[in-house]
Amino acid sequence: MTLVGAKYASLLQATPDSELFAKIAGIAMGNAASWFIAIVIAACCLATNILLTSVFTDYVHNDILKGKFNRNAILLIVGITTYVVSLLGFSEICSIMAIVLEKIYPAIIILVIARITYYYAKRSN
Repeated sequence: MTLVGAKYASLLQATPDSELFAKIAGIAMGNAASWFIAIVIAACCLATNILLTSVFTDYVHNDILKGKFNRNAILLIVGITTYVVSLLGFSEICSIMAIVLEKIYPAIIILVIARITYYYAKRSN
């Protein structure tokens, strides 16, 4: 994908970030395939959303709340939260995520290194 983006960089300079993938696909496959590409992208996003919502709901229900609350109620709360966040728009979500990830990534890297170190230290004993 990086190679395709680099190849068509001159055509993509004025394209907003949220439309880059669709524009690259349209250029590479032609304008006749635009509707097909849009349907495929929408289906992939919907499938990803359904799976992530289900997995997160199961995690909250089983691991955090230990089955104390109804799974359907948790699913409804997660669904409403997902919907509200989706109303923010692509650029707003990206700006929020950039701030959050900038703060969280160093801690995650340290946790991963500590966990790997712990695993090998325990394994060698």
